[in-house]
Amino acid sequence: MTSGAVPVHRTGRLLFVCAGLALGAGLFLAAGLSQQNEATGPSLPAAIQQLIPEPGTVIRPQEDVGVDLQDDLFAVIRIDGTDVENEIPEDQYDRVTDLGRVTFRPGPGKSIDALGPGPHTATAVYWARTDDRDSESTEIRSYTWTFKVG
Repeated sequence: MTSGAVPVHRTGRLLFVCAGLALGAGLFLAAGLSQQNEATGPSLPAAIQQLIPEPGTVIRPQEDVGVDLQDDLFAVIRIDGTDVENEIPEDQYDRVTDLGRVTFRPGPGKSIDALGPGPHTATAVYWARTDDRDSESTEIRSYTWTFKVG
């Protein structure tokens, strides 16, 4: 067998291996494109470092809802409405003021015992920590996102 011909069984095996590698590369590429599409959703304002939970996430009925802002900002959270009556009372937050982080966890004795199943909205209302919220000169901004409880 000194001719340059490759036996048929080796050619079949080579084709099988190449097809498997091409399929694996295709799956890897598709996964990367899927991640990129998720990451290119609506961009957050520069003041917001993280939303809790992330938009579109499914959470449990008593999981944290909140926001992590730039360190010099202060926020309150409104759940399922943008009016002041939907605002969580100040004594029910978990705050890390120096880091601009505020969260609320539903539970017994709180304004929300548990979030019901289905879609919900959260609104972070925020302003500079050094400003008085009630002052007319204070720039108050807000951001609303949605999540689900499963």
